[in-house]
Amino acid sequence: MTQEIGKTVDILLAEDNPGDVMLIEEALDDSRIRNRLHVVSDGEDTVTSWSRGCMNEPKNCGRHTRS
Repeated sequence: MTQEIGKTVDILLAEDNPGDVMLIEEALDDSRIRNRLHVVSDGEDTVTSWSRGCMNEPKNCGRHTRS
């Protein structure tokens, strides 16, 4: 088991391909970076999530949030 380092980083990912999302999730799992991944499917959802304060209020984020 790899120990995570540093403070938690929020990541807003705009990606419509579920396979690519899975690859990014796996890469982040393998990294030592603490993260909360917020996934949206397109640029419009990205702008909407960002303007709602997604990074400060994860409930305002895209289709799923993973810690």
